[in-house]
Parts: sequence; C-alpha cells; structure tokens
Amino acid sequence: ATPLADARTLIRRATYDLTGLPATPDAIDAFVTAYAKNGKRAYDTLIDSLLDSDHYGERWGRHWLDLVRYADTAGDAADFPVPEAYKYRNYVIDSFNNDKPYDQFVREQIAGDLLPSKNDEQRWEQTIGTGYIAISRRIGVSPQNLTHITIEDTIGNLGKTFLGLTLGCARCHDHKFDPIPTTDYYALYGIFDSTLYPHAGAEHKPWRQDFVYRVGNEEADKILADKRAELEIWNKKERVKMEEYRDFQRKKITEPGKTREAAWAAVLAMREARRPIAESMPELERCYGVQDDVPHDVHVQRGGDPNQRSRGQLVRRG
Repeated sequence: ATPLADARTLIRRATYDLTGLPATPDAIDAFVTAYAKNGKRAYDTLIDSLLDSDHYGERWGRHWLDLVRYADTAGDAADFPVPEAYKYRNYVIDSFNNDKPYDQFVREQIAGDLLPSKNDEQRWEQTIGTGYIAISRRIGVSPQNLTHITIEDTIGNLGKTFLGLTLGCARCHDHKFDPIPTTDYYALYGIFDSTLYPHAGAEHKPWRQDFVYRVGNEEADKILADKRAELEIWNKKERVKMEEYRDFQRKKITEPGKTREAAWAAVLAMREARRPIAESMPELERCYGVQDDVPHDVHVQRGGDPNQRSRGQLVRRG
C-alpha cells in the first residue's frame, strides 16, 4: 500500500494545487505542529484558508482564461494592445474567489449586458463579463474587416468551452457526427452578427471604437462630442496627407521638388499635431465588452463563404 504523506508533504502539495505557490516556512511549521495535535482539523483548516486566498482564483482562473483564449492584445496580424482587457481577467479571478455559481458565471459572459441587475456595481460587473465575447480574434486594421472570421472564432470557442463540441463544421455543411445542422450554426451567427464588438485599433489606425462606457454610451457621446468633432477635423487633414503619400506610391505625382519622403514626413507631422487633442480626451471608465447592435437574421452562407452571391435560407436568430 502507498504510505500516507507526512504533514510537511501534505501542506506543500495542497498549497501548490490550490494556489500554485510554495508554502512558506512559517506556514509549514505551523501546520506540522497543528497536524500532530489533530490531523483532520489541521487539514480542514488548511484547505479552508487556501480556498480563501486570493491566489486560489489566480491559480484556477488561469485555466478558464486558457480555455477562452484570453490575451491583453487583439490578436491576429495587428495584435494591438487592449489595456482594458485586464478587467475581464480580474472578473474571472474574482468569480473563482467568490465561488460564483457556474450557471451565473456562464450567463454573465454570454449575455451580461442584457441581464437584470440590482445596482450599478452588479450591472458593470456583468457587462465586464462580456469581455469573453469581445476578446474574439480581430482581423485587419478596421472594425469592418472580415467580421465573419471574428464571429466564426466566437462560435468556435463557445462550442468548445461551454458545450465540449466543435461547431465549425456546421458553418459549411450539416455536422456529420453530431446533430448540428447549418441552420443551428447560422441561428447562433445571427446573434453575434447583431452584436457590436469593440475595436482596439491597429498600428496605422490606433483609434479605439465601440468600447462600453460605464456611464452608458449615450451619456459618453454627449461628454465626448466636442473633442471627437475636433479630432475628426485633424483626422480628415491626415487622410488628405496620406492620400498624397499614396499618390507617390502609385507613381501619380511627378512634380519637381516633391518627394515621397517629404510626403511621408507631412503625414507624421499631422499625426504629431493631432496627438495633444487625442490625449486631452476626457477619461471615462470603459471596458472591452460587447453590446447590442441592430438585430437581424442572416442567411446560410453556401460553403461557409459570406461572399457567395447565391445565399441559402434565412435563419431566425436563436
């Protein structure tokens, strides 16, 4: 028979398992002394104290964050930083530490912005939970680039994380080994196509868009309207300079004295002039979450290709 672990081994194993950290020398000495007096009580007390530790949520929340492919960047080629992503990470850690019921944990991540709440604190926590959807892979440098791939990533992870199923096959054809027809896939697709995903920006277009503000987006629009209008004036000026630079790339400009290097320097100068305005924008609390967009149903995409002219049947969201 396998011998029982001694007290010193027991506390080291339990502490590593529940917190991912080594037990401190003082904690080991205290446990060894208590275990010699009453082993069961000492062990129960140890486990309770480890479960109460903030490190418990950090250790076990990490496994969930791996499942949902968490990162504090937007992914794919741009892989632009998302400083607010940590709020979703902390939401997961706090959920583990507070022993949040799993069904509530799931609902908040899929539909937290739509759930009823008792107060603003709960409403905001639930909204942050939708960061699960927001961290779906973004493609390209514009919010409108290849959104169908973002939705595909959302549905794919939803199936693996919450259902233990791969749903991607049903994007193109009825699933061969599970009862998942393409109509079910596009019923889900319609939900996420009716969802407004945030855009973190990219290297050449570092402008954030569609983040969720705690005060509400309508109120935030009022507060930020003047600064946004001023910023847009400079954005238009930059677009003019950028178009002049692109004309050089297309070899449309042959005027003496004008060079491509000078055109690019003008673009950079315009960006530098705009920077103080962007930096003076009022700081409002926001999160990298999702919100409702205009609800609509979608057609089945033949072969999973959204660019096909011939579309399949219209499927109701659900």
